[in-house]
Formats: sequence, C-alpha cells, structure tokens
Amino acid sequence: MLIDDFVTYFTKKLKAISSSFTPTTILPSTTPTSVCLTHFTPLSPEDVHKLVMTNHATTCPLDPIPSSLFQAVSSDILPFLSTLINSSLTSGLIPASFKIARVKPLLKKPTVDTTDI
Repeated sequence: MLIDDFVTYFTKKLKAISSSFTPTTILPSTTPTSVCLTHFTPLSPEDVHKLVMTNHATTCPLDPIPSSLFQAVSSDILPFLSTLINSSLTSGLIPASFKIARVKPLLKKPTVDTTDI
C-alpha cells in the first residue's frame, strides 16, 4: 500500500539523519507545570452555533454529511450537538468515529508518480 511505502521511506530517512548526530542527554524539565486541564466550561448552543457558522466549510470524504449541509441544519440540532460536545469534554471520551483522519500528501511537483515514493 502507498501509506506503508510512505511510512517505510520516512522511517529510513529519519534513521539516517538521526544517526549522523552526536547523541545528547536530554535533561528533564526542572520547572513543574501548574496547569492541569481538569475542568471545561460547558458550551451553550449559541457558542456551538457561532463556532459552526464561523468556520470555513470544508468537507472531507470521511464526513458523514457535507459541511455546507451541516451548517444549514445546525440550528435544528444545536441542543443535541451541544450535549454531545459537553458530555465528551466532561467525560474525556471522544467517539471513535471522531478519531479517524485522512491524510493526503501534497506533492511539490505535479508530474511526480504518486504510486512511487
């Protein structure tokens, strides 16, 4: 698969680059952090509506519906959407379907064979 070739290529490249450097010791940070995200302010339906409407409507093939349609119906589903977002933030659980991404490399040269890395 192309993605496996992509991973193999860059893994080899990074190993070659890193082997040319002198090993260094990384010291742990001596400054403890006092910031801990344990509380989120719930979003109101109005907050969610503003976020949905002000974001650029781009659609990915993995999206269940086009972004423009989502924006068009967002006012009808705001209570559900707000509840979903707030319960996800308070529980720390993100639906598995929200964790899927599609990566499409942008080629510098349009004439490059996309099947050969």
